[in-house]
Amino acid sequence: MDYLVRDAIATGVPFGRIDLNYLLSNLDLDGDDNLVLHAKAETAVEHFIVARYFMSKAVYFHKTVFAFEALMRQTLFLLREDDELWKSGIDIEKLVRHQREFLTFHDGKIDSIIEEQADAQPKASALRRLCRALRDRKPPKLVGEVSSLTHKDGSRSEELTRFVTRRGDQLEAVAKECGIPIQCWLWEDPKDVAFEKLGPLMSMSEAASVSPQASAELVRLLDKKGKTVLLMEKPSSILHHLGGLKLQMARLYVVEENKAKIAKAKRAVAAWMKKS
Repeated sequence: MDYLVRDAIATGVPFGRIDLNYLLSNLDLDGDDNLVLHAKAETAVEHFIVARYFMSKAVYFHKTVFAFEALMRQTLFLLREDDELWKSGIDIEKLVRHQREFLTFHDGKIDSIIEEQADAQPKASALRRLCRALRDRKPPKLVGEVSSLTHKDGSRSEELTRFVTRRGDQLEAVAKECGIPIQCWLWEDPKDVAFEKLGPLMSMSEAASVSPQASAELVRLLDKKGKTVLLMEKPSSILHHLGGLKLQMARLYVVEENKAKIAKAKRAVAAWMKKS
């Protein structure tokens, strides 16, 4: 609850401006030691859950934010492959156990390695291109994205399935056609965004398989008679209708500055979405 408020202020978006103090003042424990909210805070907690969903969609999984995260992951992977970072757990353990060297291992050290390799790598190297994009704060270009709001049963929409399948089958050929090294294509999929981990309608077998941790995260309300009810089981609650949904996304980026190549990549990816 706290980070939603702070992140909303820091990013300037209104989605995370929840009534934090009111929610905290209505927290309690029921007779079974479950964390609950007094029923009068029902609207406030619905606002919190919907705000969390919109903050994930608009901020945490924003295309540019996620592009830089994907770029960093790919860069670190290639640095390890190029022996510029530690490959084995044994080497990392030695670093952790070494008092002086461990103290030098921080964000600045990784930044310095990236900055060094941005100039040290051969000009045609994909790693050089990635390091320079990070150093110069140039985000990868989004060339394809598909998202769908689906039921929690895990099935993907036809469009999302087609995009992910053809991205795996045809990416290498498209990379060659566009003249962009395959290492400069970043295909990253944000995790599913759900209103609640568990939906309002579960079979007996599903209910029996719910972990204690997942059960503990469900929002419970305490009514005036001291009875505890699950928020998502109330037909009058928006969570009853949204709790079984999740947002699924798949994206594809390229690290490239040539506008003609980027446009060609977008056209090629768009062609994947046509039914064959």
